[in-house]
Amino acid sequence: MRCSLVISTICLILHLMPRQSLPTTFDKSHESAILIWNEWDDIPGWDHFECGCMVTTNRNYKRGNIDAVVIFVDLPYNLRPLKEINHTPNYLVVLTTVTPLSLAQNALYDHATAPFNFTMTYRLDSDIVWTYYYFSKLNEVDQRVQHFESPAENFMDLWTENQQYDLRKKLANKKLLAVYMMYEVNDYSLPESLYLQDLRHYITLDAFMGCTEYHDCSNYKFMLIFDPSYCPDYLHPQFYTALDKFVVPVLIGGSNLTHLAPPDSYISSSQFSKAKDLAMYLIDLGQDPARYEKFFWWRSKYQLQKAIEPYCKLCQELKKPRQHRNPDSFLHWWTQYQCSNRTVSPK
Repeated sequence: MRCSLVISTICLILHLMPRQSLPTTFDKSHESAILIWNEWDDIPGWDHFECGCMVTTNRNYKRGNIDAVVIFVDLPYNLRPLKEINHTPNYLVVLTTVTPLSLAQNALYDHATAPFNFTMTYRLDSDIVWTYYYFSKLNEVDQRVQHFESPAENFMDLWTENQQYDLRKKLANKKLLAVYMMYEVNDYSLPESLYLQDLRHYITLDAFMGCTEYHDCSNYKFMLIFDPSYCPDYLHPQFYTALDKFVVPVLIGGSNLTHLAPPDSYISSSQFSKAKDLAMYLIDLGQDPARYEKFFWWRSKYQLQKAIEPYCKLCQELKKPRQHRNPDSFLHWWTQYQCSNRTVSPK
């Protein structure tokens, strides 16, 4: 009887307490929604919550209207179904790529007027700049470096003895000269392939499918990076891989890197009149530890940051007031950008 009275009392107290509804899932229908148009075609209906926005691949999204559609132009895509989605009146159609725009599907092809009104690419004039990695100052890890300082001549003086020891130990363990990542040989990459063939007459080059634990690139002093795109603002992801592994990148092809990477952190084939001169320079530099270590001066000022997917930044943009954009602004952005169209081999 006493036990029943206690239970009844507890039930009465619980009944009289103020109630608060605790749904099993959070209602995010009021949040902005970002539709990924063509990145994950093999995962229909996938979605997740990120930085205050719902990111989804579901074109039949029912929780609200779509605020932005992200289209990867370096993947196959069809814009005709775009008119069938439920979207806000001033929604963003985002052109996205992290690969050279010379490899992208023509945004104006098959469309009288391109629907894009927002850009998220490696180009520095994009609405959101997105690359695999970026450089930051040591004390500003979230800020992309816009302008690089000149090399610090006595950069070792900025470090502790332990930091100096760690760097020199890493560099001293490098017993191999040069490596490159295998790539598809075709008309597009033929000039770089001919240059590589010429280099092989003078130095031994190893080739890997990737820089993994089974093929440790950090044992090499130099990594040859072949970039046939010659696209302004584009930096091949292997360039970042080399720097991350304490390997000096040697760029064969590519565009001007002055505003993309710290000076004297890399070598460019454009600095040499022929492949033999580059080969002799690498051999000589690889045998001079004092000169070689100077290519790592930038680590005294900057650090390499791995970029996450840019949907958080896009979500922040969606929270801002938006005005209608003139379609001609994208037309100008797209057409005024040119990647060099070479037909001859670098000398």
